Amino acid sequence: MFRSLAFLNLFFLLSGESLIASRFFLQDKSQSKSGPTVYHGHCARCHGRKGEGSGTVTGLRETSLSQEKMILIVRNGIPETTMSSWKDRLTEIEIRNVVDFILSDWSEK
Repeated sequence: MFRSLAFLNLFFLLSGESLIASRFFLQDKSQSKSGPTVYHGHCARCHGRKGEGSGTVTGLRETSLSQEKMILIVRNGIPETTMSSWKDRLTEIEIRNVVDFILSDWSEK
């Protein structure tokens, strides 16, 4: 398994593709929490149960941010704001899962 992942990393590196663009290889939900679980466990306390935001915290219902930008924000946070980095607390897969959840249709949440 490790050799396969190492080969895929090398392949994408050499081909100029990023692993971010290769969501297919990062969607192993058996090793991570789902997007809704991560959102309701970590994000909802600031961004609201349905992404409505609160006070000075940004709502997420109608964001114009791209998936790439949202992944970077969740991973690294936003300096000098209450949006902290989650890269030390969530796996890369969990970050991607929660971003996918945030960008999906809020009417079903």
